[in-house]
Amino acid sequence: MGFNTGFGNASAGMAKGGFALMTGWLPDLLALLRRGLVAIFTCANDYSDLRGEVAIWKTLMHAQFVLPPQQCPFKAATVVRESNDLDVCEWSCSACYLYAVCGCEEGAPPLPAASDAAGEERLKKTLRALGKKLAQTQTPSRVP
Repeated sequence: MGFNTGFGNASAGMAKGGFALMTGWLPDLLALLRRGLVAIFTCANDYSDLRGEVAIWKTLMHAQFVLPPQQCPFKAATVVRESNDLDVCEWSCSACYLYAVCGCEEGAPPLPAASDAAGEERLKKTLRALGKKLAQTQTPSRVP
């Protein structure tokens, strides 16, 4: 179970060195898929964290969602926001969203083997391009 891991937050990834966070999670995410373990994650917002994580799982690794992304019934009571403007500010709320993956979709391309450093580097390059695209198209949603 990963609580608010942030590995999909492309805006932090590109601007604040958080890309290391995105790529740092990659070996662990691949290991979870290779082993066929159910992996449950929470996210602190839908506009960057959830959106980015879903894109990484679907686009990069072709993961199978066994629990689709949804609002979490056990979210934190506190919402942190960058400004008082409820319509256009960035915000976060611990465990606001929840989803689970297990293995890859049927017919998905094979994942690189654990010993395939070149394959993992190709995924990192794809992840960087995906992160840049996500960062450019990110629009904060309304504060819940």
